[in-house]
Amino acid sequence: IWCPRPGLHEYADGSLAVRPYDAGDLHGGVRAIEIGVICPDEMALVLPLDAGVLAIADSFIRYGDDIGFVPDYLMGDNPEDIKRRTKARFLEVCDEVAFDHLLFAHGAPLIGSGRAALRAFCTN
Repeated sequence: IWCPRPGLHEYADGSLAVRPYDAGDLHGGVRAIEIGVICPDEMALVLPLDAGVLAIADSFIRYGDDIGFVPDYLMGDNPEDIKRRTKARFLEVCDEVAFDHLLFAHGAPLIGSGRAALRAFCTN
């Protein structure tokens, strides 16, 4: 199991064998991008498939056609600040990374035009 280095404390009891990783290039051309808004170990992964795939953990969800956020009660003490900072960070990702597809930990993938859809969501 690979784990972002800031999240290793979750496995300090030794119950699972985990390998730490940091932002940057991983095996097989996968690239980890630090997000760090929701929690310090929040990462997105860029997969070198097709026109590029951005895999997003918990920053956004997609049920139906729209990108969105989880309900506010799941976002901590200041959901509006988290939403604002998450959008700002992913706008930077859109400027820095080539991808056309999105994978979400929660919800349906967006195949084709993912970068444009993510940029549109983050600018509203």
